[in-house]
Amino acid sequence: EALLGDVSGWVEGISGELKNALRLVDLHGTTEKLKRLRDRASHALSSWREKLQQADESVARAEELKEKSKATMNSMRDSYFKELLMLKEQLHRKHDSEAAGHEYHAADVSIFD
Repeated sequence: EALLGDVSGWVEGISGELKNALRLVDLHGTTEKLKRLRDRASHALSSWREKLQQADESVARAEELKEKSKATMNSMRDSYFKELLMLKEQLHRKHDSEAAGHEYHAADVSIFD
C-alpha cells in the first residue's frame, strides 16, 4: 500500500508538471499568436494610413483644379459680357448712324476666346 501511495504521488506530480508545461506551451502559443495578429494589424493600419494620405492628396489636387477652373470660367464670363456689351454698343451706334443717314462701319470686336 505504501508503494501504491508513492506511485500515486509520483503520477500526481507528473500530472501536475504536465499541466504546468501545457499551460506554458499554450501561453507561449497564445503570445505568439497575439504577436502575429498585432503585426498584421499594424501592417494593415500602415496601409490604411498610406491610402488615406493618398486620398487626401487627391482631394487637395482636385480642390486646386476646381479653383483654377473657377477662375478661368470667371475670366471667360467677364470677357464674354465685355464683348457682348461692345457689340450692343456698336449695334446702337449703327442704328443711330443709319437714322442720321450716315454709313456705319463696325469695328472688329473679339475679346472672348
